[in-house]
Amino acid sequence: MIGRHRRQTSPTCSSFQLPEQKTCLDLGQLATSKIAPRGNDHHPWALGVWAQAERDFRDGRYKPRLPPRFPVILTLDGPVSSPAALQQLAELDSLPETIDTSQVRWDGTEVKNVTICHVSLDEKDKIEEKAETFNGGDEHLLVMFRGKQRFALIVTALKKGVQQGRRGMEVKRIGGATSKVI
Repeated sequence: MIGRHRRQTSPTCSSFQLPEQKTCLDLGQLATSKIAPRGNDHHPWALGVWAQAERDFRDGRYKPRLPPRFPVILTLDGPVSSPAALQQLAELDSLPETIDTSQVRWDGTEVKNVTICHVSLDEKDKIEEKAETFNGGDEHLLVMFRGKQRFALIVTALKKGVQQGRRGMEVKRIGGATSKVI
């Protein structure tokens, strides 16, 4: 007997008995049960689920998920007051689409009408790298976006070293060199 566990030997498998359960546990069965649960046809790794997904893809019924988009509220008194300003800040190739929607509370009641644009995760990261953002703190800024309540972002100020010029954002680098993003 080693510690609290009593080791048993078997010619076919290594097993041991747990004092709390009073049953013999086969380590091979434990590994198999963790990988492939029995009797669950809806498990995401079940063979039938994969076969159905393959048939759907082959028949053209597979609809890939849209990449995540993040709403950004345009504010008249902030640094991102227009789609063009957002395009410059997020380094977008084209002018982003504007959507008129509602800012809502948790319970779904409308607070006010707002104009938003939406950006990808990489573009959102660029915005947060160059600007101070606000998502409502404890209040959380929720807007209706693609039929659902979504958290929104407001750009409150450009970070130190980032200036908004007439032709684009100027990012001042260490050493005085300036690069323009148009």
